[in-house]
Amino acid sequence: MRRTLASIVFGLLVSMGISACANASTSDAPKASPATTTLTVPSGTNMMVELDDAISTAESSPGDPFTGSLSKDVVVDGLTAFQKGSIVHGRVLEVQEAGPGKGRAQLKLELTSVEHNGKDVPIQTQSYVGIAHHTKKREAAGIGTAFGKIGEDENESARDTIRTTRINQVHYPPETRLLFTLASPVEI
Repeated sequence: MRRTLASIVFGLLVSMGISACANASTSDAPKASPATTTLTVPSGTNMMVELDDAISTAESSPGDPFTGSLSKDVVVDGLTAFQKGSIVHGRVLEVQEAGPGKGRAQLKLELTSVEHNGKDVPIQTQSYVGIAHHTKKREAAGIGTAFGKIGEDENESARDTIRTTRINQVHYPPETRLLFTLASPVEI
């Protein structure tokens, strides 16, 4: 008898539960949206980028776009803000070619966006500045003496040709890693 009574009570409770669930699912009550959390990536955060495109003072111009990918996760407070491999977009800000009276070659670059969950998030970074190595005076003196036996006019022409080819340019081939720093915070 106890078993029968327990079975009846159990059956009633189950049917009341099913009925309540059916009524709740047909209710016009608004459904709760999933919790959305925002994460702020602070200014000063470093982003290591591996270039997809070659960039150089000889070939690039101000305004030229370039792409790359993050070579490391960007982590803020233990949470991954931007994943390794995320696509980044940037642009060339300034190109200064090397030459007599111009100083050393120089490139200024910045990142403009980073991919997050399939969308491009606008960002602002500090300018990355690449400066060419300086040609040593000993190398230049060696170049001049190498052409000492050539006629005077040809000698000057040869020296000018070598000077332009010996002047160091800034050149970043694909897969070069550059470190950019956020200039302003980004909310994602």
